[in-house]
Amino acid sequence: MSFDFNWTETNATLTTFTLPRPDISTQNNIHQSDMVLLVVTSVLAVNATISLFLNIFLVFIILYSPSLRTPPNSHLLNICANNIMLCLAMVVCVLSIHFNRMALTDGHSKLIGGVQMFLTYNSLLQYWGTFASIGYYRHMTIKKPGLTLRSRRQLVSRSVAFNWILSSLLSLTVTLSYTPSSRYALFTLDPFR
Repeated sequence: MSFDFNWTETNATLTTFTLPRPDISTQNNIHQSDMVLLVVTSVLAVNATISLFLNIFLVFIILYSPSLRTPPNSHLLNICANNIMLCLAMVVCVLSIHFNRMALTDGHSKLIGGVQMFLTYNSLLQYWGTFASIGYYRHMTIKKPGLTLRSRRQLVSRSVAFNWILSSLLSLTVTLSYTPSSRYALFTLDPFR
């Protein structure tokens, strides 16, 4: 919204400002911002729905195909679970767009932002950890090609479990340390706030 200031001088040293009433163009700008929020919300909701459907479909394909139940595909299942968690972060983003348009208390707003921050950081750390564990698995199988199937499964399951524990702890630490104190952390994760 932009206003043109009408200057009135009463004495040589005193200046007052009078603001005109909002006109039709200001109301059109408000209507356009509502339309932009509707489009952004729709795109996020469609993206989350399609991503969720495709990842669940891929999980079912891997779980119910005997030829695909191999230790390396456990990493692929972990990536699918991470993508589903990222879909939840998109859903929280859609909810926060609508909730922040309402009159929320600061505690509720920080709670929504904290959940969103936790899911986003956890997804980021999960991707890093998953690709690191894929590299470690590949290194171990090239270094020791005679590893049994049991030891390969054990290697994958331990690396996936360690990755989830470490990423959850680190993302919880980041969320708890930055959510209450940082003025800018919530704005970067939710630009509609």
